[in-house]
Amino acid sequence: MPRPQSTQIIVGPSGRGPSGSSSNSGGNFFTRFLREEIFAQDKRPGNIDILISTGLFAATIAFLQNYGVELLSI
Repeated sequence: MPRPQSTQIIVGPSGRGPSGSSSNSGGNFFTRFLREEIFAQDKRPGNIDILISTGLFAATIAFLQNYGVELLSI
């Protein structure tokens, strides 16, 4: 006697988008954020601008804390 096929019942969203691929196949939130927002080719120029600006700001603060009194005093 043949065995009946078992059916799987899924409760809730299946996690698959319209294309059939899993929407969370890229890992957790942090790794998806890094891949899609930080290292994405189309967003790289803007991210480099932000990195340079932040680095220049931090360097200016550090420089003025170390040498600001001598440079700004009259």
